[in-house]
Amino acid sequence: MIIQGNVWALVPLYKDIAAMIIGIAFLLAGLATLRAITTDPSRARKAIISYVVSLIVFILIWQLL
Repeated sequence: MIIQGNVWALVPLYKDIAAMIIGIAFLLAGLATLRAITTDPSRARKAIISYVVSLIVFILIWQLL
């Protein structure tokens, strides 16, 4: 049996799930950045810059949705 319903009602749900998954990904990327800083300080600048750039790109794309 196929359940009939409003498909557009699922869009906010998918957006919330995507936000949670991306939030977890940024948390793990932040932990990887901290690990790079503590294990190899010469790579710290590169790790911080890449993390900040990816965060800015995500925020800009999220605003378009």
